[in-house]
Amino acid sequence: SVHLYFLADRFQGFLIKHHATNLAVSKLETLETWVMPKKVFKIASPPSDFGRLQFSEVGTDWDAKERLFRNFGGLLGPMDEPVGMQKWGKGPNVTVTVIWVDPVNIIAATYDILIESTAEFTHYKPPLNLPLRPGVWTVKILHHWVPVAETKFLVAPLTFSNRQPIKPEEALKLHNGPPRSAYMEQSFQSLNPVLSLPISPAQVEQARRNAASTGAGLERWLDSLVGGMWTAMDVCTTGPTACPVMQTCSQTAWSSFSPDPKSELGAVKPDGRLR
Repeated sequence: SVHLYFLADRFQGFLIKHHATNLAVSKLETLETWVMPKKVFKIASPPSDFGRLQFSEVGTDWDAKERLFRNFGGLLGPMDEPVGMQKWGKGPNVTVTVIWVDPVNIIAATYDILIESTAEFTHYKPPLNLPLRPGVWTVKILHHWVPVAETKFLVAPLTFSNRQPIKPEEALKLHNGPPRSAYMEQSFQSLNPVLSLPISPAQVEQARRNAASTGAGLERWLDSLVGGMWTAMDVCTTGPTACPVMQTCSQTAWSSFSPDPKSELGAVKPDGRLR
Protein backbone atom coordinates (compact mmCIF):
# COMPACT_ATOMS: atom_id res chain seq x y z
CA SER A 1 0.00 0.00 0.00
CA VAL A 2 1.08 3.61 -0.55
CA HIS A 3 0.27 6.70 1.53
CA LEU A 4 0.99 10.31 0.58
CA TYR A 5 2.98 11.95 3.39
CA PHE A 6 2.42 15.63 4.21
CA LEU A 7 4.03 17.65 6.99
CA ALA A 8 2.61 21.13 7.68
CA ASP A 9 0.65 20.81 4.40
CA ARG A 10 3.82 20.23 2.37
CA PHE A 11 4.24 17.03 0.35
CA GLN A 12 7.15 15.01 1.77
CA GLY A 13 6.96 11.88 -0.36
CA PHE A 14 5.34 8.45 -0.29
CA LEU A 15 5.10 5.90 2.53
CA ILE A 16 5.29 2.46 0.91
CA LYS A 17 4.30 -0.65 2.85
CA HIS A 18 6.00 -3.72 1.38
CA HIS A 19 7.42 -7.15 2.15
CA ALA A 20 11.14 -7.87 2.30
CA THR A 21 13.13 -11.00 3.09
CA ASN A 22 15.55 -10.76 6.01
CA LEU A 23 18.41 -12.78 4.52
CA ALA A 24 20.03 -13.38 7.93
CA VAL A 25 17.11 -15.56 9.05
CA SER A 26 15.38 -16.17 5.67
CA LYS A 27 12.12 -14.70 6.96
CA LEU A 28 9.62 -12.42 5.28
CA GLU A 29 9.05 -9.15 7.15
CA THR A 30 6.66 -6.25 6.53
CA LEU A 31 8.30 -2.83 6.31
CA GLU A 32 7.27 0.74 5.57
CA THR A 33 9.72 2.89 3.61
CA TRP A 34 9.57 6.67 3.26
CA VAL A 35 10.70 7.80 -0.21
CA MET A 36 11.12 11.43 -1.23
CA PRO A 37 11.73 13.02 -4.66
CA LYS A 38 15.20 14.52 -5.06
CA LYS A 39 15.58 18.27 -5.55
CA VAL A 40 15.77 18.86 -9.31
CA PHE A 41 15.39 22.65 -9.67
CA LYS A 42 18.79 24.23 -10.21
CA ILE A 43 19.85 27.86 -10.73
CA ALA A 44 22.37 28.30 -13.56
CA SER A 45 26.04 28.48 -12.65
CA PRO A 46 27.34 31.12 -12.86
CA PRO A 47 23.99 32.71 -11.94
CA SER A 48 22.56 35.16 -14.48
CA ASP A 49 21.67 38.72 -13.48
CA PHE A 50 18.00 37.81 -14.04
CA GLY A 51 16.49 37.45 -10.58
CA ARG A 52 12.73 37.07 -11.00
CA LEU A 53 12.52 33.28 -11.31
CA GLN A 54 11.98 31.61 -7.93
CA PHE A 55 11.04 28.05 -8.85
CA SER A 56 10.07 25.81 -11.76
CA GLU A 57 8.39 22.40 -11.83
CA VAL A 58 6.84 19.96 -14.30
CA GLY A 59 3.82 17.76 -13.60
CA THR A 60 0.20 17.02 -14.46
CA ASP A 61 -3.15 18.00 -12.91
CA TRP A 62 -2.18 21.64 -12.30
CA ASP A 63 -4.62 23.27 -9.85
CA ALA A 64 -4.66 26.96 -10.85
CA LYS A 65 -6.64 27.97 -7.74
CA GLU A 66 -4.36 26.27 -5.20
CA ARG A 67 -1.29 26.76 -7.44
CA LEU A 68 0.03 23.24 -7.12
CA PHE A 69 0.16 19.97 -9.03
CA ARG A 70 -2.43 17.47 -7.81
CA ASN A 71 -0.25 14.67 -9.18
CA PHE A 72 1.93 14.68 -6.05
CA GLY A 73 5.36 13.25 -6.74
CA GLY A 74 5.05 14.02 -10.46
CA LEU A 75 4.52 10.41 -11.58
CA LEU A 76 4.53 10.53 -15.39
CA GLY A 77 4.36 7.89 -18.11
CA PRO A 78 4.92 7.99 -21.90
CA MET A 79 1.28 8.92 -22.67
CA ASP A 80 0.97 11.78 -20.17
CA GLU A 81 0.81 15.45 -21.18
CA PRO A 82 3.10 17.39 -18.81
CA VAL A 83 2.66 21.03 -17.82
CA GLY A 84 5.59 23.36 -17.13
CA MET A 85 5.10 25.78 -14.21
CA GLN A 86 7.21 28.75 -13.14
CA LYS A 87 6.97 30.87 -9.99
CA TRP A 88 8.08 34.52 -10.26
CA GLY A 89 9.03 37.38 -7.99
CA LYS A 90 7.97 40.96 -8.71
CA GLY A 91 9.94 42.93 -11.28
CA PRO A 92 9.85 44.53 -14.74
CA ASN A 93 8.06 42.91 -17.70
CA VAL A 94 10.38 40.36 -19.34
CA THR A 95 10.28 37.62 -21.95
CA VAL A 96 11.92 34.28 -21.19
CA THR A 97 12.54 31.25 -23.41
CA VAL A 98 11.57 27.77 -22.21
CA ILE A 99 13.20 24.72 -23.81
CA TRP A 100 12.15 21.07 -23.28
CA VAL A 101 14.88 18.48 -23.87
CA ASP A 102 14.24 14.73 -24.02
CA PRO A 103 16.58 12.05 -22.54
CA VAL A 104 18.72 11.79 -25.70
CA ASN A 105 19.05 15.60 -26.09
CA ILE A 106 16.36 15.98 -28.76
CA ILE A 107 14.79 19.42 -28.30
CA ALA A 108 11.09 18.61 -28.05
CA ALA A 109 9.72 22.16 -27.71
CA THR A 110 10.76 25.76 -27.32
CA TYR A 111 8.56 28.78 -26.68
CA ASP A 112 8.68 32.30 -25.23
CA ILE A 113 6.64 33.51 -22.26
CA LEU A 114 5.96 37.18 -21.52
CA ILE A 115 6.18 37.63 -17.74
CA GLU A 116 4.25 40.69 -16.64
CA SER A 117 5.52 42.72 -13.69
CA THR A 118 2.82 41.43 -11.33
CA ALA A 119 2.82 37.79 -12.51
CA GLU A 120 3.37 35.23 -9.75
CA PHE A 121 2.84 31.99 -11.68
CA THR A 122 2.89 30.95 -15.32
CA HIS A 123 2.08 27.51 -16.69
CA TYR A 124 1.92 26.01 -20.17
CA LYS A 125 1.35 22.55 -21.64
CA PRO A 126 3.29 22.24 -24.91
CA PRO A 127 1.35 20.17 -27.50
CA LEU A 128 3.93 17.37 -27.72
CA ASN A 129 3.41 14.35 -29.94
CA LEU A 130 3.17 11.18 -27.85
CA PRO A 131 4.56 8.86 -26.63
CA LEU A 132 7.23 10.73 -24.68
CA ARG A 133 10.59 8.97 -24.61
CA PRO A 134 11.10 7.44 -21.12
CA GLY A 135 14.00 8.76 -19.08
CA VAL A 136 15.02 12.02 -17.42
CA TRP A 137 13.85 15.14 -19.26
CA THR A 138 15.22 18.67 -18.74
CA VAL A 139 13.35 21.97 -18.98
CA LYS A 140 15.68 24.95 -19.40
CA ILE A 141 14.72 28.59 -18.84
CA LEU A 142 16.74 31.28 -20.61
CA HIS A 143 16.67 35.09 -20.64
CA HIS A 144 18.19 36.64 -23.78
CA TRP A 145 19.49 33.10 -24.46
CA VAL A 146 21.49 33.14 -21.23
CA PRO A 147 20.65 30.16 -18.95
CA VAL A 148 18.69 31.19 -15.84
CA ALA A 149 17.72 27.81 -14.36
CA GLU A 150 16.63 24.30 -15.21
CA THR A 151 14.50 21.55 -13.75
CA LYS A 152 14.20 17.86 -14.51
CA PHE A 153 11.38 15.33 -14.53
CA LEU A 154 11.13 11.59 -15.04
CA VAL A 155 9.02 9.89 -17.67
CA ALA A 156 8.86 6.31 -16.37
CA PRO A 157 8.63 3.34 -18.74
CA LEU A 158 5.62 1.07 -18.23
CA THR A 159 6.15 -2.46 -16.94
CA PHE A 160 2.46 -3.38 -17.19
CA SER A 161 -0.21 -2.83 -19.83
CA ASN A 162 -3.87 -3.79 -19.30
CA ARG A 163 -2.87 -5.38 -15.97
CA GLN A 164 -0.47 -7.76 -17.72
CA PRO A 165 3.33 -7.62 -18.00
CA ILE A 166 4.01 -5.49 -21.06
CA LYS A 167 4.65 -7.37 -24.32
CA PRO A 168 7.74 -6.62 -26.48
CA GLU A 169 5.75 -5.04 -29.34
CA GLU A 170 3.85 -2.79 -26.90
CA ALA A 171 7.06 -1.81 -25.10
CA LEU A 172 8.77 -0.79 -28.34
CA LYS A 173 5.73 1.21 -29.43
CA LEU A 174 5.41 3.07 -26.09
CA HIS A 175 9.08 3.49 -25.13
CA ASN A 176 10.76 4.63 -28.35
CA GLY A 177 9.45 8.20 -28.47
CA PRO A 178 7.15 9.63 -31.17
CA PRO A 179 7.52 8.62 -34.86
CA ARG A 180 10.80 10.01 -36.32
CA SER A 181 11.48 11.50 -32.85
CA ALA A 182 9.31 14.46 -33.92
CA TYR A 183 7.59 15.90 -30.85
CA MET A 184 6.25 18.79 -32.94
CA GLU A 185 5.74 19.61 -36.62
CA GLN A 186 8.88 21.74 -36.72
CA SER A 187 12.37 20.56 -35.81
CA PHE A 188 14.52 22.47 -33.32
CA GLN A 189 17.69 20.56 -34.22
CA SER A 190 19.50 23.76 -35.23
CA LEU A 191 19.41 24.85 -31.56
CA ASN A 192 21.41 21.85 -30.32
CA PRO A 193 24.85 23.40 -31.03
CA VAL A 194 23.69 26.79 -29.70
CA LEU A 195 22.71 25.17 -26.39
CA SER A 196 25.69 22.77 -26.31
CA LEU A 197 23.39 19.74 -26.44
CA PRO A 198 25.15 17.14 -28.60
CA ILE A 199 23.14 14.12 -29.78
CA SER A 200 25.29 11.03 -29.21
CA PRO A 201 24.64 8.07 -31.56
CA ALA A 202 25.66 5.72 -28.73
CA GLN A 203 23.09 7.32 -26.42
CA VAL A 204 20.37 7.05 -29.09
CA GLU A 205 21.26 3.38 -29.66
CA GLN A 206 21.13 2.67 -25.90
CA ALA A 207 17.70 4.34 -25.73
CA ARG A 208 16.52 2.13 -28.60
CA ARG A 209 17.76 -1.00 -26.79
CA ASN A 210 16.06 0.14 -23.57
CA ALA A 211 12.82 0.70 -25.48
CA ALA A 212 12.82 -2.92 -26.65
CA SER A 213 13.47 -4.36 -23.18
CA THR A 214 10.89 -6.36 -21.22
CA GLY A 215 10.92 -8.54 -18.10
CA ALA A 216 13.97 -8.29 -15.83
CA GLY A 217 15.80 -5.92 -18.21
CA LEU A 218 12.88 -3.47 -18.18
CA GLU A 219 12.64 -3.70 -14.37
CA ARG A 220 16.38 -2.89 -14.05
CA TRP A 221 16.04 0.11 -16.37
CA LEU A 222 13.04 1.44 -14.43
CA ASP A 223 14.78 0.87 -11.07
CA SER A 224 17.87 2.79 -12.22
CA LEU A 225 15.73 5.73 -13.41
CA VAL A 226 13.65 5.87 -10.21
CA GLY A 227 16.78 5.51 -8.06
CA GLY A 228 18.24 8.58 -9.76
CA MET A 229 15.19 10.75 -9.00
CA TRP A 230 13.99 9.44 -5.61
CA THR A 231 15.69 8.90 -2.24
CA ALA A 232 14.79 6.37 0.45
CA MET A 233 14.73 8.58 3.56
CA ASP A 234 13.97 6.02 6.26
CA VAL A 235 12.50 2.58 6.94
CA CYS A 236 10.64 0.93 9.82
CA THR A 237 9.03 -2.43 10.57
CA THR A 238 5.31 -2.98 11.13
CA GLY A 239 5.75 -6.20 13.12
CA PRO A 240 8.34 -8.56 14.59
CA THR A 241 11.83 -8.33 13.11
CA ALA A 242 15.11 -10.16 13.51
CA CYS A 243 17.03 -6.92 12.83
CA PRO A 244 18.08 -5.41 16.19
CA VAL A 245 18.48 -1.84 14.89
CA MET A 246 15.19 -1.65 12.94
CA GLN A 247 12.77 0.91 14.41
CA THR A 248 9.10 0.05 15.01
CA CYS A 249 6.67 1.91 12.74
CA SER A 250 4.18 2.59 15.56
CA GLN A 251 6.91 4.59 17.34
CA THR A 252 8.28 6.35 14.25
CA ALA A 253 7.00 9.91 13.80
CA TRP A 254 6.68 9.84 9.99
CA SER A 255 5.07 6.39 9.69
CA SER A 256 1.42 5.90 8.73
CA PHE A 257 1.30 3.33 11.57
CA SER A 258 2.23 5.88 14.26
CA PRO A 259 -0.48 7.76 16.21
CA ASP A 260 -1.80 10.96 14.64
CA PRO A 261 -3.08 13.13 17.53
CA LYS A 262 -4.99 15.42 15.17
CA SER A 263 -7.24 12.54 14.14
CA GLU A 264 -8.11 11.42 17.68
CA LEU A 265 -11.02 12.91 19.61
CA GLY A 266 -11.66 12.11 23.27
CA ALA A 267 -14.38 13.14 25.70
CA VAL A 268 -15.38 16.80 26.00
CA LYS A 269 -13.46 18.48 28.85
CA PRO A 270 -15.21 20.45 31.65
CA ASP A 271 -14.22 23.71 29.92
CA GLY A 272 -16.03 22.58 26.76
CA ARG A 273 -12.85 21.86 24.81
CA LEU A 274 -11.83 18.63 23.09
CA ARG A 275 -8.12 19.17 23.73
